[in-house]
Amino acid sequence: MTLLCGSRSLPWATLQSTAEAISLQPVILSALDGQRVPSPQGKRIDGYYRTLAIRDLRTSKPWDMAMEHAHQDPTRRFLSESLAMLQKFRCSQSTDPRDSVFSLIGVMPRSFQAIIRAPDYSISARSMYMDIATLLINHHQSFDILFSAGMLNQAVVLPSWCPDWSTLPPQTSIGCLMKEGISLQKTQKSTKYGTRSALIIGKENPGSATRHGFYQAGGRLNPKVGWGNKGNILISSGKVMGIISEIQDGLQPDITPNMDIGEFQYQKVSTRLFSLRACMTMASTCAPYPSGHDHISVCGQTLMAGLTRDLKRVPADEARSAMASCLIVTEVFKDRWLEFNKTKDYSILKPAASEHEEGSLVFAGQYEAFTRGRVFFTTTNNYMGLAPVGSMPGDAICVVQGCSIPLVMRPKGDHWILIGESYVHGIMDGEAMDMNYIESRNIAIE
Repeated sequence: MTLLCGSRSLPWATLQSTAEAISLQPVILSALDGQRVPSPQGKRIDGYYRTLAIRDLRTSKPWDMAMEHAHQDPTRRFLSESLAMLQKFRCSQSTDPRDSVFSLIGVMPRSFQAIIRAPDYSISARSMYMDIATLLINHHQSFDILFSAGMLNQAVVLPSWCPDWSTLPPQTSIGCLMKEGISLQKTQKSTKYGTRSALIIGKENPGSATRHGFYQAGGRLNPKVGWGNKGNILISSGKVMGIISEIQDGLQPDITPNMDIGEFQYQKVSTRLFSLRACMTMASTCAPYPSGHDHISVCGQTLMAGLTRDLKRVPADEARSAMASCLIVTEVFKDRWLEFNKTKDYSILKPAASEHEEGSLVFAGQYEAFTRGRVFFTTTNNYMGLAPVGSMPGDAICVVQGCSIPLVMRPKGDHWILIGESYVHGIMDGEAMDMNYIESRNIAIE
């Protein structure tokens, strides 16, 4: 396989080897670890993360064959892989928005290649995106494509249910973390460039990401798919689980150009400290929590999107303890960064041994990953969760049959506008489908 860029070309194997080498440079890793400060280097940072995505691509035929036999129902596995691939390379600065999909055909799962065989530049970007979304929904009988969609992430004029693959949402997709059909295990992978941590395919383990993914909010039944207005309206079946009543935004710091590392870190820890306290105050209004769990523990689980660093479910007591440790350590480092900005004495930043250090690192890592581009919210019926920035009080939390993640929807007459995916503690595992006292309804998304 060869990579083409205008009149230039590069063997794919060379590109992957280069990406592998870059990923093992400790100087680059430490410089970019969690820091996305706007600067002339900003594009290089984004390019670095896309390079890691190239490193992790598996394009060989044996990989495809192994995945076909990973379990008895490879269809949903391939859908998850296709969506993860499209999500990973969104907004890769192609001049033609159609190339955000066409350029990936050669490295997509064969299931996707069977649907989209070759680039067709005779159709518009709008038609191409809608055709792909419609084909994936109909072919795979799944609504999981919806967690990559939403009106807030569209540059091309599209229905809200159709992803615009030329834009990059500010938040990590919770739905695209799912790796169906496998469990993910950490290992140390040796390469000719050194040793790095990796996630590998392993046998299914209780509590790991197994064949049905991390979450299955919409149950394990196939979706009810209907179309209206010449294919512009997607008609599904689902339940409205609550209405957003209050929102806490500003979970990540405001960053200004030319901000130095000391100012950035002080802003980050100050914002985190303020936001955690604000979220805990909001959580107190959700007692008793609908699932019966302690509301402070649920607050911690929600801000971690329910997952530990090794992609397992985080227990309630562990989430509560980790959040408490993070509050303690963040308070200490807020004072240290303030002092560092005055003295520029790096010895001030040397971490002191603390019983709270490990828990703080676990919580802070998940918090940074999943609150970027999101707001914390509570609902009128005491649920709490994470939703995309731009969600508003009055928006509804909907669980759609056949979609793994709850969705934020905005009513528009008899129809709904999709805002984006959400995490809502207590309804992530199909609980809504078992709540017979909540009536299922047709949900028409335009």
